[in-house]
Amino acid sequence: PPDEAEPVKVLELLLPAYETLWRVVLLTFLSTLSIAGSQFIAHFLSSHTVRHTGICEWLTIQQEGLRLYQINKACLPRRQPDQSRCSSIISADIEAVHLDPNIWGPDARQFRPERFTNLMRLQNAAYLPFGTKPHRCPAYAGFGERLIALLVTALCSRFHPSRASARFNDASLDGDQSASLPTGRADMQDWRWVRK
Repeated sequence: PPDEAEPVKVLELLLPAYETLWRVVLLTFLSTLSIAGSQFIAHFLSSHTVRHTGICEWLTIQQEGLRLYQINKACLPRRQPDQSRCSSIISADIEAVHLDPNIWGPDARQFRPERFTNLMRLQNAAYLPFGTKPHRCPAYAGFGERLIALLVTALCSRFHPSRASARFNDASLDGDQSASLPTGRADMQDWRWVRK
């Protein structure tokens, strides 16, 4: 266990290699703490209930995390046979689609998991955290979201907001819990988890 007297580097708690999945887990965890609060987390950790709509409330948090903090920023489409000699590579900008206010609304950059309880057709088509065929990630069929849910749950149970808090060493992030969190490795280097 980390020394109680020293602030803990957040990424060192997760994985020294800074794997992309772990950045998504960390950012989703921090966003969950900022919007959900300790009562929601305590309720979830004790009940694991499913809403009347059949959508697990906790999974909507992971879906929103994957929308905001993309694992892949772009995906390559399958080449058509008649385009095989084409010298240009065309890719889809997943980050732009996931943050487009024309698709997700004016609050597209805000962490709002409730948007996944009632997706419109365009939003459903624009949700591409695992890419598209034929290069789709094998975790797309629910495994990836459930793995993130499991890891965020473990972090919430171990690092409850009543016992510690995140420090970003950035005045705009430390002062505004609704601010969009940066996703780059360098942006996250100085983040700390400070025990209360």
